[in-house]
Amino acid sequence: MTENKDITSEDTRHLPLLVIDSGNTKTKIALFVEGLMKLYEIFDTSDEKSILAFVHQHQAKGSIQTFGVSTSGLSELPSSALDVHWFGAQNSMPLDMDYTSPESLGSDRWALTNARYLETQKNFLLITMGTCITYNLVRNGRFMGGAISPGWNMRYKAMNTYTNGLPEAAYSDSTMILGLDTQSSLQAGVDIAIRGEIRAMAEQYVSSYELDEVFICGGDAPRLSKHLKKYIFAPSNYELYALMRLHEYNQK
Repeated sequence: MTENKDITSEDTRHLPLLVIDSGNTKTKIALFVEGLMKLYEIFDTSDEKSILAFVHQHQAKGSIQTFGVSTSGLSELPSSALDVHWFGAQNSMPLDMDYTSPESLGSDRWALTNARYLETQKNFLLITMGTCITYNLVRNGRFMGGAISPGWNMRYKAMNTYTNGLPEAAYSDSTMILGLDTQSSLQAGVDIAIRGEIRAMAEQYVSSYELDEVFICGGDAPRLSKHLKKYIFAPSNYELYALMRLHEYNQK
């Protein structure tokens, strides 16, 4: 395993960079060389054995930096098991924070809002579509806060788990507002309702805080793109590129 070097040191600036985005269900890993993604893999976060094997395989090839963000238990592993510089409060960031409980702010929310600010320098709402839906408001170079609500799969699972008779339905690209049976009624109550929630929340934030843009990212974001065309949707694997940009920012 390679020695864990200081990411701000001058001699590491042009080394290959292994980036890890570990969420509650999926872990994405990419290898960047001089800003270009050369390799990309996705794992179930629960499959720690495969994740560790993949990281160790690439670290063993020579000098490489490893940088990541985690909302899973991966970041709690000792460095002897997983030698990664995890993104956190110790990193220099462009945004100031008004959030009154920074210790419980998800590192993914903080990372993505900072990365987007580096790109746009605007006042914006960043919405992440993952296990939870998060709304993140940035204005005048400050992270002001936002909101959190259940994500797509969580809503479907909750209706199955907390009732005696409702089945566990799943997202459909052809969901209609009028459910004609239990399955399609559940889908209308999740698929259509989430679109309405996103639209209503975004409009309220934009009008209340005079925002310049609404930016939507996360694994479930593509489900919204053809329904909410007035907003900006992140390109594929945006989160990994965002981490690469934050790593570069910390090297300056």
